[in-house]
Amino acid sequence: MSDHDDGGYAYPSVDMYPHPRGMSLRDYFAAAALQGMLANGGGGTSTLEGDAALVYRYADAMLAERRKEAGK
Repeated sequence: MSDHDDGGYAYPSVDMYPHPRGMSLRDYFAAAALQGMLANGGGGTSTLEGDAALVYRYADAMLAERRKEAGK
């Protein structure tokens, strides 16, 4: 389990199934950051592992800002 607040589900659904489904908002933000990095010539670090860590730092910062804007 992650130590990070994942922001909930990126595409929440209301249905009769009580189990969680889908990607987290944290994963969605990280994927968007990775897509932007790769579309602009590559990663921000010299390794794939470094790029993966970097996009999750972006995602965590986006979630923190989102909480701040919501007054939480």
